[in-house]
Amino acid sequence: MWGLLFIFIFGWATYSQAATCLWVSSYHQGYEWNDGIEKGLRTALNGRCKIESFFMDTKRYSNSEYARNKGTEAFALIKSLKPDVIIASDDNASKYLVKPFLRKGKIPVVFCGINWSVTAYGYPYKHATGMVEFAPVQSLLQEIKRTVKRVSKGLYLSSNVPTEHTDFSWYQRMFNTEGVTVESRFVHTIEEWEKGYLTGQQYDFIILGNNAGIEGWGEKRAAHFAMAHAGQLTVTHYDW
Repeated sequence: MWGLLFIFIFGWATYSQAATCLWVSSYHQGYEWNDGIEKGLRTALNGRCKIESFFMDTKRYSNSEYARNKGTEAFALIKSLKPDVIIASDDNASKYLVKPFLRKGKIPVVFCGINWSVTAYGYPYKHATGMVEFAPVQSLLQEIKRTVKRVSKGLYLSSNVPTEHTDFSWYQRMFNTEGVTVESRFVHTIEEWEKGYLTGQQYDFIILGNNAGIEGWGEKRAAHFAMAHAGQLTVTHYDW
């Protein structure tokens, strides 16, 4: 879904025969993005290390207290498991586990799925490496301008989870440089999403963010609703 901006390389070969790799996922099994990461890990590391996993599940349960507790649980697992490498996927694993508990540690950390910038999590650390992801914002804006004759204001419609707020701030910043205003509508339920989609018809275009974390979400229901009410251009970088 997203392009990889850059990759830091460090002495992975030293750990190529590691006995245990602990994958700490910010999200839950069954979430498409998360499952794709797991598939890639198990394919690439097959025969190189045994992968243990811990799911923080912070997409469905997005409050900060819950996330902090999950970070503490993950750290307790690390102390008992003593893995050779820790793989931290997506922002919350770095925010609630790596930064508070592992930044001064010695176990190598490999992060992925961090959106836009790593500075909020204190990277770089001497024992950490990873990659940052950017959404193809400029490409979406080019398609919008190519399709809509007069573009001045759009609506960003998404689930009300922390990473989507971060994404929106970058969309807003980058679109503003091109003279286009983007407003946000963050929703908790499918009913709120439908209302937001109707509101979006008053704008020049709609950007669909993530649907993960929207209570009651149903793909068929959302698709039927959109087809019944679509009047303005809708764009997204998500496969769904």
